[in-house]
Amino acid sequence: MIAKITTALLLICGLAACPLYGQSTDALRDSVHRLANEFQYEDAQSEILKFIRENNGHSEIYLAYITLAHTYKRVFDYYLSREALEDAARLAKRSQNPTLADLQIRYELSLIEFDTQYYDTARKMMDSFSSEDRRILGSEAESNITMQEGFLFYLDESYYKAESKYNRAESIKRENDPCNLPMILGKKLMLFGAMGRVSELVPTFEYSNAISDSCGILKYKLYAHEMLVQTYDKIGLLEEAAEIRKEKFRLREEYAAKQHRQVLRDQANMHAKAQAKLATENQTVKLRFYFIIGLAVAGTLLVIILRLLQSLGRIKLREKESLRINQEMAEAIKSNSQQSEIQTKATTTVTASKQPEKQQVNGTSDHNKHPKGLPIEQLTKRQSEIARMILEGKTNREISEQLFISENTVKYHTKNIYQTLDLRNRKDFLLYAQGLSPN
Repeated sequence: MIAKITTALLLICGLAACPLYGQSTDALRDSVHRLANEFQYEDAQSEILKFIRENNGHSEIYLAYITLAHTYKRVFDYYLSREALEDAARLAKRSQNPTLADLQIRYELSLIEFDTQYYDTARKMMDSFSSEDRRILGSEAESNITMQEGFLFYLDESYYKAESKYNRAESIKRENDPCNLPMILGKKLMLFGAMGRVSELVPTFEYSNAISDSCGILKYKLYAHEMLVQTYDKIGLLEEAAEIRKEKFRLREEYAAKQHRQVLRDQANMHAKAQAKLATENQTVKLRFYFIIGLAVAGTLLVIILRLLQSLGRIKLREKESLRINQEMAEAIKSNSQQSEIQTKATTTVTASKQPEKQQVNGTSDHNKHPKGLPIEQLTKRQSEIARMILEGKTNREISEQLFISENTVKYHTKNIYQTLDLRNRKDFLLYAQGLSPN
């Protein structure tokens, strides 16, 4: 029981076109049918393709391709119609009911075979549809298949069988699809002519035109005129044929004018779309230009700011270094003044005493030696640090890096150390530090 209910739901979903993300393929088909009747084929195609894009991946999307194939068939582009059906067949494999999908696609292919006058192929395909298949396909498909069968009987000159089929198809269409009745009525005009039932031609013709007018389908009205002209020509009613032919030419001009207006409308739409696209591209170019200019300005400002910060940093370093040098110079000057006072007092004391020089045990004089080590009391704190580093063998650059002062500052302190100790250079300083007097 559950299996039967599931199968029924799948059939209903396939035939009634279950909703695909908010819109059904039935709604799409009705909208496309309306647009096609108004010769707005480009809009119809756009709506189908948009529907396909928005619902791509849905299991029943193949139904949209069938609608696309039917639209191409209406403008007699059977090549594109077949291509659309091939796409539908490919997508139908993932349908919830692949058997139903295959049946629908075969039905649409039979319509193409019939329209392109491959009647033998069309006959075989229609014969393959069982009564159950026709019931599943629905009333529209059943009326179309029955109408085609009637036309094939007409070609075989089995007129009564043809009329029976036409009447059956007409009954189905009148109940379910009345606006498409002129398709059958036009074929009945040819049948009545072949059967010699001339009195039924005009009533059938007028009935067909009334339906075409009420539904607003000029194409069907033109079709009825064409069928009646052919019928009159075949049965020898040439004057009647000439009269209907005049009206047919007028309708053809009207039909062509509507198609031309639609072409102009399509061109206008294409122009508007092109203008909109161009405006969008221009706006994009402008935005890109402004963006690039903005980046360039921002980059320039950033470089300027970085350079200003670097300059400020260098200025602060110079100020800090200058302050340090001034402080150390002040300390050095103060130290030199103190040392001068000490030397002056020492000289005065030596002169006053005038004691004879003492001879050393090894026979050398005292002026050749002095106590080993550095006279720390004669040097400033910074000078003492630099003096010790000189003794450690460090270069002026190494001393400057370790004390975080400039190399010129190191040279300045070194010069003051030599002056304080009455030395000439680093060599004399090293000898002095070993307790030896420089030469």
